[in-house]
Amino acid sequence: MKDKTKYLMLYSEAGMSFIMALTSPFIHLHFIKLVSPVIFTISTLLMTIVCALTQTSLKTKERRAIFRKYLPHIMIVDVLLMCIISYLGLKNADIRFIGFGILNSITVVIWFTIMNEAINDTLSSEKLTDFQVIKKTYGSWATAIGGALAVLISYLGIEWINLAVTLQCFGNFIFAICDYKAYKQLEIS
Repeated sequence: MKDKTKYLMLYSEAGMSFIMALTSPFIHLHFIKLVSPVIFTISTLLMTIVCALTQTSLKTKERRAIFRKYLPHIMIVDVLLMCIISYLGLKNADIRFIGFGILNSITVVIWFTIMNEAINDTLSSEKLTDFQVIKKTYGSWATAIGGALAVLISYLGIEWINLAVTLQCFGNFIFAICDYKAYKQLEIS
């Protein structure tokens, strides 16, 4: 794996981990108050069922090859639908919970499975383990920094739910671009 590809994936992992750690506590607490236990349970059930169906569709290399061809399209759909669901969810939390329950179970599962396969096809043994450890390390440090900043924002009493939602959408957009570029570079090597 080229250094450029490696660092692209490491920095995008760190960036998304930072944004999620910074924004998720506020977003989760804000929206969980706005949804009923029934909708929460339905969204969790939908997520589990759709995730199982999606993973079943990815169980053979031949089936994954089909999704590999369409990975850029899947990433675009994920980014666009995340933004749509996020902003509609500001008006109706039910949309957010059910929408993300379905979306994450399809696009994210496919996206991450295909990316992991591309990495596994490029790296093996110790190099694969080394990369996975470094990637998790970048993500963990970024999460710690984002979480510490979230604590500071909490103490300042800033109400910023709209900005937090926008940051998550922006982060997902940047993450998709980085993963797409890395994926293309992995496919070439």
